[in-house]
Amino acid sequence: RGCFIHTTTENWQNVNHGTANRSFMMKNMPGVFPLIDSVSKVEYASQIEKYSEELIVSTKKVSVIICTIHSSNELARAFDSVVNQTMNPDDYENIIVNNKPFDSDLRETVLGWQEGPAARRPVPVRYVDAPIPGLSHARNVGGHAACGEVLFFTDDDAECEPQCLQEIYHCYRNFDSVGVVG
Repeated sequence: RGCFIHTTTENWQNVNHGTANRSFMMKNMPGVFPLIDSVSKVEYASQIEKYSEELIVSTKKVSVIICTIHSSNELARAFDSVVNQTMNPDDYENIIVNNKPFDSDLRETVLGWQEGPAARRPVPVRYVDAPIPGLSHARNVGGHAACGEVLFFTDDDAECEPQCLQEIYHCYRNFDSVGVVG
């Protein structure tokens, strides 16, 4: 018995049902998962390299990074709370990191927000896919995509007080020994 695997994260397919440019047959089934893991890590590393190769200049004071694995009402509330900050909208950006990249509904939802809540206050919103499951991977992808002096990670089910970003930025700017604010 064997198993056909296609190694791109966008479209796993059986070779018998379509063309696959990087397909192979595994005869050793226990070897499938370590192979999938190593291929995913290579693809993840190349995505990180892509972000690292771009010259990222701190053009914003704060980058808000919201990592999520599902599109939900909670995520919408979290996003609304970040958009409605007392900080000048020109001073921060929002990055939504999808840690379930096969969920195309989330991409559409986030892109729709640019004409919805975000349109009330012109805060940039970017959507990024994190192909490897896990919060730490999603945060790394979001961090590499960010262009703020301060990275602010928040959960998709958390709501920020209106002055949250302004106060956190104030702490980082005025206290040299501050490394983490929680």
